[in-house]
Amino acid sequence: MILTKYKVNLIANLEDHSYLNFGDKYMLRACDLSNLADFKSDLENLKIDFSKPTLIYFECVLSYIEPEPVDQLLSFIRENFRLCWVYDY
Repeated sequence: MILTKYKVNLIANLEDHSYLNFGDKYMLRACDLSNLADFKSDLENLKIDFSKPTLIYFECVLSYIEPEPVDQLLSFIRENFRLCWVYDY
């Protein structure tokens, strides 16, 4: 799930429910986090503004992915978002 307070992309995909919109400020997006190229592509397609404060919420998923893809994902987030909180429980 990616939540951005100031910039949200209004997208709804009713076939696979991969996008859920919550008004004009928040959005949920499901994706395969073990594939960094797909994650980057999703962010580009959604026109995520990396300069905006962002919360990325991983719902108990990182522990099920091999360590190398998780390291790559977190490195990408750290290197590209200006201000980002990552939450995984």
